[in-house]
Amino acid sequence: NSKERNIGAYATKKPLKLFDRIIRASSNVGDTVLDMFAGSGTTQHAVNLLNKYDNGSRKCIMVTNNEISLEEDKKLTKLGFKKGDPEWEELGIAKYVNWPRTLCSINGVDINGKPLKGDYLVKDAVGNVITMSQGFNCNVKYFKCDWKGREVIADA
Repeated sequence: NSKERNIGAYATKKPLKLFDRIIRASSNVGDTVLDMFAGSGTTQHAVNLLNKYDNGSRKCIMVTNNEISLEEDKKLTKLGFKKGDPEWEELGIAKYVNWPRTLCSINGVDINGKPLKGDYLVKDAVGNVITMSQGFNCNVKYFKCDWKGREVIADA
């Protein structure tokens, strides 16, 4: 995905195969997988791939903030923007990386609507190679919660 980038000193995308192996070893076909630090959405991607592989019905709950890189933070702050402003939120990891990656992998297309190239190097439940352009037979629901500072929460 051309939108993936570094957040601070860490690459945002983790190896899909690693997450696939972790989820495969620690879940059953009907389980719910919780990722409290969803970042780029690798866990959701791996859950969808594993469901396709073993005909599972796992669900995935992803929680992430919409952090931006330190560079972008400094640049936007200098321009007078702050967290919550549309210019700030558009560059956050949830909006800029996680959500597009989730939709693209489910739909089997890139951000321009063109079919994804390649395959996942695994086979589905009946032995067919899973191509990226197939996408996944699942759905996703996106909830956005506004950020609240400590002072607002303390007053509640």
